[in-house]
Amino acid sequence: VPEAPATKATWRTSLLELRRIRSQGPGPSLRQCTAVISACGRARASGEALRVLEEMREEGPLPDAFCCNSVIKACSSLKQQLRVFEDMQRQGPSPDVATFGALMTALGREHHWGKC
Repeated sequence: VPEAPATKATWRTSLLELRRIRSQGPGPSLRQCTAVISACGRARASGEALRVLEEMREEGPLPDAFCCNSVIKACSSLKQQLRVFEDMQRQGPSPDVATFGALMTALGREHHWGKC
């Protein structure tokens, strides 16, 4: 999956390539999935980033904390970000310092310090 500046065409092309790789087996790597999630985030396509994460949880490769943090950063709403965090707590991987930093930034931006 190419890593290029995020334009609508780039993230969509990356997403299609990821799906092609998945359909032809043995499946994409963690790095490829994370690159697509990051491209979706740069293009403000949070729904697609969340879908890639869900596909990873169902079909592999299992996401690591860096990947989940990329999804949190890609999310357009605090509700989405907190859902990813809660999923990390239930299903793994364990949240790390970067996870909490991303959430603190989101909470501060939304003025929701009481949730910390």
